[in-house]
Amino acid sequence: MTGQRSRLKEADVIVFHALELGDRPQLKLPNQRWILYMMESPCYYGLNYLKDWRGAFNWTMTYRADSDFIANYSEVQPITEPKERNYSAIMAKKGKMVAWFASNCNTPGKREKYVKELQRYIPVDIYGACGPMKCPAHTSCEKHIYETYKFYLSFENSLANFYLTEKFFKTLKHDIVSVALSGANYSFYGIKPDWFIDAMKFKTPKDIADFLIEVDKDDSRYVQYLRSKENVTSVDEYYEWCNVCKRINDVNDTRTYYEDILHWWQQNPCIPPQFL
Repeated sequence: MTGQRSRLKEADVIVFHALELGDRPQLKLPNQRWILYMMESPCYYGLNYLKDWRGAFNWTMTYRADSDFIANYSEVQPITEPKERNYSAIMAKKGKMVAWFASNCNTPGKREKYVKELQRYIPVDIYGACGPMKCPAHTSCEKHIYETYKFYLSFENSLANFYLTEKFFKTLKHDIVSVALSGANYSFYGIKPDWFIDAMKFKTPKDIADFLIEVDKDDSRYVQYLRSKENVTSVDEYYEWCNVCKRINDVNDTRTYYEDILHWWQQNPCIPPQFL
């Protein structure tokens, strides 16, 4: 693999990141496959400039189930040798209520407005660019957050079908309960409903605040959420790139084109926020 555009003529497959397309190459070799790669949602990036790429792409690689190659942010896997957990010790560390990490504070899904309303009824500590608290990712500080808070807001920036990011998946690795706001079909990812709290099932932020307060007061009820996911974890996998290699070497593979790639990209509906 290489990122050198000077070597385009040598490539069997060229992957174009949708946010960094640049100028369309003037020449496409007969045996080349072009892939459109994108991990964000059409709710956030309309990509109207794709109208200039009609008939260019053979394949797509996105988070969506209708892509030629599905590139999930992560996947659920069973833990072959689960470790023994001391839930009394785990609960003894949890003296705080709700944490939210966010770097984008103006989103199509209006998660920032949801959190602002939620704060009227329940304490929410906001980390990152959208709040006063700081905690660098992938540090002991982040680990401390998972240990000391009971709930983690896994709120996506867009409420789009199949759009579920690392915000949710990483909570499967820790003893914390995810409160998820997403348009995704969780069963598609092998996620069971008793592993987390689905904010989309509550009519208002107040309703979910009341529910979290109830769970907070009942240790056995809270621990049940942790127990339900103790035998699974999330793993970052990149096997779809292997599938690209397999397909490019498949002599029986039929050559296809996306005549209107913009239409394909924008046809995935965005769910309007119902809580505003």
